[in-house]
Amino acid sequence: MRFKRKKEHLLTNTVLDEFCQDVGNYLRRGHTLSECFAAMAARSTSSAEEQLYLSLRNGVRQGLLCDAMEKTQAFPNYMIELVKNGEQTGTLTQTVDYLSCYFQRERAANESLHGRTVYPAVMAALTCFILIVTAGFVLPIFADQFSALGLSFSPFARWAMRAGKWFSGLAGILLIATIFAGIFLSLIIRNSSWKFFQNTLFARKLAIGRFCAALALFCQCGLDNKQAVIHATALNEHPDIQAAKNKMLLDLDNDLSLPKSLADTGLISGNALGRLNSEGRPAFLLDEVAARLAADSAGRMDRLLVLLEPIIVLVLSSASGLLLLSVMLPLLGGLAAMA
Repeated sequence: MRFKRKKEHLLTNTVLDEFCQDVGNYLRRGHTLSECFAAMAARSTSSAEEQLYLSLRNGVRQGLLCDAMEKTQAFPNYMIELVKNGEQTGTLTQTVDYLSCYFQRERAANESLHGRTVYPAVMAALTCFILIVTAGFVLPIFADQFSALGLSFSPFARWAMRAGKWFSGLAGILLIATIFAGIFLSLIIRNSSWKFFQNTLFARKLAIGRFCAALALFCQCGLDNKQAVIHATALNEHPDIQAAKNKMLLDLDNDLSLPKSLADTGLISGNALGRLNSEGRPAFLLDEVAARLAADSAGRMDRLLVLLEPIIVLVLSSASGLLLLSVMLPLLGGLAAMA
């Protein structure tokens, strides 16, 4: 297990997913929680991981798992609350299975988002690099040779050469700034801080999908509707979700079902909205809506990249073609004059 923690010393979703899978597997085989954590400590790959499992083993020997988890300060509060509910209702195995599915969905969504943005980012960086090298280092060589032959560049080539020299002179500063900007952006995304992007349609759809997934998780684990809404809202910082919470709680007070109260907020549209207004178990409906919204977000990202990639290629091709013409046309004119 990759034993890593994120902000506030909490375990990452990947580690929590593996933790839930292991606990669920041991419980299904008839082992006690004490035996479960003793086995997990025995095959741990780091001293911190071993210490965590030994602390949990000692905790379950003296009391409940939820109390032992809370003492470690390594697990999120909503997970502790769900485990506590599972222990009280005798559904701990099902609870950790639901939690594992939730963490897997979150991890898949994050990996999909990051994976889809790598290729365009590399393409954009490569485009800038090629243009800077061509204009800053290659064109000056041709300029010296053309001066010896009594030839001159076109105005565009002279402008590109001046810009290239300027950018190449600042290459070190630009490289350092780019690295720091990349680190800063990575920290923003890893800490789920969408303040810079929350007003975009894509960020809104992504937040709504995660909100529905959290609602489905809390319903599956047996929490009442109001508690499910409160906990799911606490996991999501998007302002649209925060604004919808009070309306959903009011609708629930008026005996409206959880799916219909979510539909009444106006957050959901399209096929997902029709599914919310149909009949069925709330947990099942919300889980299906979350899956549809996740697929819709992936489709939106794909469509955006389909448009973005040709634009990057077009910019590179156009700029390269103009630079090539700026070099070749004076050369061909000089050769024709010499002939």
